[in-house]
Amino acid sequence: NLIDVDLSVNKIKKMPDVSYCPKLRYLDLSNNEIKKIPNLKHQELHEIYLYRNRVNDIGEIEASKFLVIKTDNFMINISNYKIVQKILRGTIKFDEILKIENIELRHFTLERYGAEKLLENGELIERNERGDETYVVKGVLEGEDLKICKYKDWSTDRWYIDYVPPGIETIEQFLAWKHHFTVEEWRNTEHA
Repeated sequence: NLIDVDLSVNKIKKMPDVSYCPKLRYLDLSNNEIKKIPNLKHQELHEIYLYRNRVNDIGEIEASKFLVIKTDNFMINISNYKIVQKILRGTIKFDEILKIENIELRHFTLERYGAEKLLENGELIERNERGDETYVVKGVLEGEDLKICKYKDWSTDRWYIDYVPPGIETIEQFLAWKHHFTVEEWRNTEHA
């Protein structure tokens, strides 16, 4: 006859089987070590808290339309769990990301998807003599194009990929901004 269960901060590694608690409505599993949400079939459960766990996979969910699973990075419900499965498993496609309406979930997805993969869907718009490149990716942001710069950092000699803030039009402007210079100061450095 349990209705509310708090199992937070218990070093739990596996989500418990809740089918033995048919009246359970609230389950708090925050601050544990849970990595997978297993197949879940429960019609009364309304909320599961999984904050500060390492959830990286999710099984099938057959539950009430009211169920919400809350993690640090996203909220899962009966209408979006299939897309969250794809995000966590790394099988999501670029066009599916563009269809995600929840901005927080889309942001999490883009971070997990990776800028390198985004470049594959972008159009090269500028390349300088050092080999630095700027790409534009259409359809990712509402109302504007996403610009990404791939550049070799002069201090580490490594390649980096960063999002270009609005208002920055050229690689030179981006690199100056990135290194906290004005464009004029950047032009006068040995790294430009």
